Amino acid sequence: MAEMSKSGHSLYRLLLFRLLVFLIPLALVTLFIAYKATLHYTNEAFDRSLTRRAYALADQVEVLGGKVLLDLTGAAHSILEFDPTDIFYYRVLGPNGEHLSGTKDLPIPEHLKKTAKAGQIAFFDTKLDNKNVRVVSYTLSLKGTSARGNVMILAGETIAKRRDLADDVLLTVFIPMIAIVGLMVYAVSLALSMSLKPVNAIREAIAHRGSHDLEPIEIQKLPTEIEPLLEEMNRLMSDLRTLHDSRQRFLADSAHQLRTPLASMRAQTELALRGVHDPESIETLNRLLASVDRQSRLVNQLLTLSRAENALADPAKNEISLDEVARTVTAEWVPHALDRKIEIAFESPEKPVRVFANMHSISEALANLLDNALKYCRENDQVTVKVYEKDGQACLAVSDNGPGVPEEELDKLFNRFYRVPGSQAEGCGLGLSIVQQVAMTYDGKAQAINKPEGGLEVSMCFEKIAKDTK
Repeated sequence: MAEMSKSGHSLYRLLLFRLLVFLIPLALVTLFIAYKATLHYTNEAFDRSLTRRAYALADQVEVLGGKVLLDLTGAAHSILEFDPTDIFYYRVLGPNGEHLSGTKDLPIPEHLKKTAKAGQIAFFDTKLDNKNVRVVSYTLSLKGTSARGNVMILAGETIAKRRDLADDVLLTVFIPMIAIVGLMVYAVSLALSMSLKPVNAIREAIAHRGSHDLEPIEIQKLPTEIEPLLEEMNRLMSDLRTLHDSRQRFLADSAHQLRTPLASMRAQTELALRGVHDPESIETLNRLLASVDRQSRLVNQLLTLSRAENALADPAKNEISLDEVARTVTAEWVPHALDRKIEIAFESPEKPVRVFANMHSISEALANLLDNALKYCRENDQVTVKVYEKDGQACLAVSDNGPGVPEEELDKLFNRFYRVPGSQAEGCGLGLSIVQQVAMTYDGKAQAINKPEGGLEVSMCFEKIAKDTK
């Protein structure tokens, strides 16, 4: 299974982020416009109320003997100033700008004094006692009375009520807006998840495949945007399958073609050995015979590796007894071990271990493990074959008490044609590659470790264990 790229990014998160980048500013702008519009109409309502107070003050202006008077009764004064939230201010200026009544400190802009016309209403903002005050000015004409000129009436109030109302409006709009944005995000997230299901289906289909499974991916009812992607992927896998099959055929054909001349060379070399008697010629022919044997071994291992790789795509599985196969192969290798003065032993499990695999493949893998162990062992060393169950897996291991392998070289042992630097043992470096391929064929893995007491242990563990049929 291919590892996911850590440097990549999630298409789902990218689309969601870009939608939020659009939605959140839009929601904020909408909220701002709603707030400003509500504040505008709220101010208009308060300004109309303030204007009515100015008119009420104008109704109380009287002219007696050419003199302007403002006589507010106690009730009228209470009505004008009553407000539990805001502070009300008023001021009345006579025709000559003289202060007649009200709060003398309530300022008036100079331009209003100069430009005010009869009947004119004007609004302005000012500060009084460190409070923001909204003021309306009304110019009352004295025409038709014994006085001349205009009276300016100022009515003002602090803006606490306006601010409270604006805050209430903001809160009233903000909470539903947040809820709406949240619902939109959820809806978009749900829609994206549903839209990306075909992509996830393709990913799952690929993730559950082995590295050699190059069959086309069949997924029905794909969106038109994704279907071409799957078609291209299937076309690529088809090309890879063709290339893989061609390489395997070439490897198998080459190995088969090499076996015949190698067998002929061996026969001719053995025949030549019978006809020569001088030591130098005998030594030369023996070296030639050993070289032919090495090449034959290489050809046979290439064929085995090719068969193991082909089995990955369509492995043939039968229920077999792993311990019986291991016991049989171990017995076949006892003469080879005795020839090298190496002791070979088999540790049988407590109960039969049955697995789904191919007996020939397992036998070939174990033969390579034994061959590898015998090559690197010294005289009087011991090689042990054992079958056991561990963590729900069936394991087959070959261990020895030889020199072991440097820790930094362990991960390289299963590479093709790799040999430990400085090794004097004969070999072409394909044995453990075959072991790894066989383990992968049956969803297992191969592992090499140095034993604490010395020596190397190479094991194959398989995922599936058949139930004991005894």
